[in-house]
Amino acid sequence: MLVGNKLDLEDERQVTTEQGRALAQKFQSGFIETSAKTDTNIKELFFSLVRLVKTWRENHPEHHKTDKQKKKGGNCTLL
Repeated sequence: MLVGNKLDLEDERQVTTEQGRALAQKFQSGFIETSAKTDTNIKELFFSLVRLVKTWRENHPEHHKTDKQKKKGGNCTLL
């Protein structure tokens, strides 16, 4: 996921939306513009990332251990 940050600073923009979309397309990834200051697209970004992780885990079960397969202690798991 390619994220354009600081959407609220339109007059200081260094990359256009079109350039961001083109780069995301080149990387074959999603694209979203956000602003933490105005809370624009923050929830959408978070939920998109969670969906991407979930989809990746479903498609790559060999990389995701179940609770029974996990060793005790020393491991950290996201989501």
